Amino acid sequence: MFSKRTAVILALAVSGFSASAHSANVYGVWTSTSGNRFEIPRGPEGTFDLIMKATSGKLSLMRGGWVEGMEGTQFTYGTKGNLNTATFSNDDPNRIRVVSPNGKANFWTRDRRRSRGAMWAGNWKSTSGNVFTVSARRGGPFNMIATYTSGKKAVLRARWVEGMEGTQFEYGQGKNLVTVTYNPENPGRVRVLDAAGKVFWWSQF
Repeated sequence: MFSKRTAVILALAVSGFSASAHSANVYGVWTSTSGNRFEIPRGPEGTFDLIMKATSGKLSLMRGGWVEGMEGTQFTYGTKGNLNTATFSNDDPNRIRVVSPNGKANFWTRDRRRSRGAMWAGNWKSTSGNVFTVSARRGGPFNMIATYTSGKKAVLRARWVEGMEGTQFEYGQGKNLVTVTYNPENPGRVRVLDAAGKVFWWSQF
């Protein structure tokens, strides 16, 4: 649905916002009546990005921003001058109404399945300085958002290591595979081993 260039613009286009006591309700996984899926993991300091999985399977990263004065109930995403407006009601917490720039409306429905490896969910800062926003899904692969020290962002596809029961996952491809291991005895810190054998640590915040 979006070109690579558009996806980059989407990631940068929407301005920041102040957090709201109600804003946590919007985080999670949503399925649109258009067939696209949206994942909204909670970012550092209450910010958020949207990971859109199109019906084609393509992933795009977009920035979400609360509408001024409507924090917690309405946000926008898209490109400047071409924004989608999403309206959320605490009276109907499992549905979001989205109006496109051309006025067409569709609805998102929340996926209420419980996450596997819920202890992973949250924000982690690496000793390298990079930040990872993790929203682990039940079974199968899941997505992470990496915010690099350069300011660049990317969606990373992660997958559970078989037999490790949600305590270890990998991301990357081939020779660049990175292994992340969770120790229940030290829940706020995880060990990260890169393909070159170098060890990093992520701390949750």
